[in-house]
Amino acid sequence: MISTGRTDLATEFAAAKSTGISHTCYELYGEKITETVLDDSSAKAVGRRRGRYFTVESNDSPFADGQIHALCAVLRKLLPQGKCLAVGFGNPSIAADSLGWNTARRILATSQYIASADNTEGIGNISVIRTDVSSNSGIDSCFHAEFCAKNINADYIIAIDSLICNEPERLCTTIQLTDAGISPGSAM
Repeated sequence: MISTGRTDLATEFAAAKSTGISHTCYELYGEKITETVLDDSSAKAVGRRRGRYFTVESNDSPFADGQIHALCAVLRKLLPQGKCLAVGFGNPSIAADSLGWNTARRILATSQYIASADNTEGIGNISVIRTDVSSNSGIDSCFHAEFCAKNINADYIIAIDSLICNEPERLCTTIQLTDAGISPGSAM
């Protein structure tokens, strides 16, 4: 294994400093789910934010049915009801950093229809933005997201970004969901 010593994945940073960190592993729709919970003490020990981190690992090709169903189930556990701002972070010019940008491009924004529709049952209230890296835009991505969230009165944000991992076999097979937030550009 090639290790950079730097990782964004809870399963990897928690394994390096395992004291006081709660792990629960289970299978959902054929996918391995690891729930890592960091309290104030364990978050400080690993230098991360307090919260729940769900790591979804797939042995199949990316976006196989099992992985999609497992991700939806975890999202239902994490997300409140209400108005969502989906934010795609990253640099669209660099393949390894374009995940957030390219994913946000494919999310259907519905908020413009919700206000005028008679029946919105089963339709989420979603607005979408794609932020560019500050070296291209001159604006910190988090400021951009925060400004938009406040101005549309979003109840929560779904932030999509590329993560660093230590284990190459995790590439294109692992997705992490968390209620702890992210730090765009923290890999720099």
